[in-house]
Amino acid sequence: METRIIRKEDKCYIELPAEFLAVETAELFKLKEGYYLVTNQLREIKQSQADKVTPTNYLSQEEKLLLKKMLGIRFEKRTPPGVGELINSSENEILKKLMQKGIVTIYKSAKYPDGVYNIIDRAYDALKEQPSGQIAQQKEDSRKTPETKNADYANYVALNTTGYMIIDDNKQAFAFSESMKRLGKANDMVGIKGFDNKFYVATKKYIIKVSTMIKEHMKDDIDVPTLSQKCKVETDGCRAVLKIMAEQGETVEKRRDVFGLI
Repeated sequence: METRIIRKEDKCYIELPAEFLAVETAELFKLKEGYYLVTNQLREIKQSQADKVTPTNYLSQEEKLLLKKMLGIRFEKRTPPGVGELINSSENEILKKLMQKGIVTIYKSAKYPDGVYNIIDRAYDALKEQPSGQIAQQKEDSRKTPETKNADYANYVALNTTGYMIIDDNKQAFAFSESMKRLGKANDMVGIKGFDNKFYVATKKYIIKVSTMIKEHMKDDIDVPTLSQKCKVETDGCRAVLKIMAEQGETVEKRRDVFGLI
């Protein structure tokens, strides 16, 4: 929906829907540059959990097993219909009990009108037989909103579609790096900052493929457009790999956009 921006005393205010009349404060999340999420949903969920939750050390073994099973489902797939297809009738009854206890709640948003099952933080303490690193990662994942996760995966898909990215802005580069860390994909790629203050990122698979072709066709000093034609890859992709190879000591940029092998 479109809303008005009101400017007053060097500050900006936006007009919110009438449903916000019932709350004193809202939560603002920056998804990426130029995109924000304003919600009262998370605050309501947290309050609901605080009112309802019972000590997790009283969870039965069956309840723990179901929680582990649900943690194995990616958050965005953990919808009532999605989970319903993966659990049997007895597990469904256990799920109802967990919801009554406040251990499992439902997060709703515009993208998830039917809701997504959310497991509260305190439940992880009851799953001590899991490796601590795995618990910490799943606990961190549970704190993310679906919108944040979608932004992370959008970045990952964008990189894997082309194999490389060139980012001009420091903040965007940092946000991209953090999103890859959250997804556990940081080790699948290489990123460097060039002397032109741009950030060059490429997947390791793409680097291996393009660098092999570069070494085959770079007999003498050559400019990027010509080399990219010889390698039959996009000019920016060729440039990104050359910059990364230069950082790794395999090539040298002798003058702007002209490289040679070392």
